[in-house]
Amino acid sequence: MSQAAVFAPSTQKKNSAPQQAVRLGLLVSSWADKSVAAALSDSDRKKLLKAEERALNAPTGQEVTWNNPHTGNAGAIIPVHDKYAETGVYCRDFQQTVTAGPMRWNKGSTACQQVDGTWVVQSVF
Repeated sequence: MSQAAVFAPSTQKKNSAPQQAVRLGLLVSSWADKSVAAALSDSDRKKLLKAEERALNAPTGQEVTWNNPHTGNAGAIIPVHDKYAETGVYCRDFQQTVTAGPMRWNKGSTACQQVDGTWVVQSVF
C-alpha cells in the first residue's frame, strides 16, 4: 500500500476503542484493488461508511453488516483483534467482505490510533 488511509479524531481517550471514520470506506479505500470502489454506488459507500463507524466501536468478533436494497450490494466488517504496536499505539485488525453483483472481495486490514486521535490504516492483508 503506497498511501495510508486516515481515520478522524476519536472522541474517546487515547488507547480506547476507535470512534469513527470520516472518509467513505476507509478500510476498502486502502485496498490495492480499486475495482471495489468502482463497483459501489454513492449510496453503497454511505452505507459502508456507517458500517465501518459501527465496526470501529464494535466488540472484537462482532460482525457489522451493511446492505443496500436498491443496488443489491452488501458487506460485512469484523473487528478480529485488538493490540498495541511496538510504539505503544492502540491498533485493531479487521476482516471485511464486499459483495457487488457477482463480484466478492475479502481483505483484512490493521488500523492504529495516532497521538492526535486519528486512525491510520497501517497494513492490508
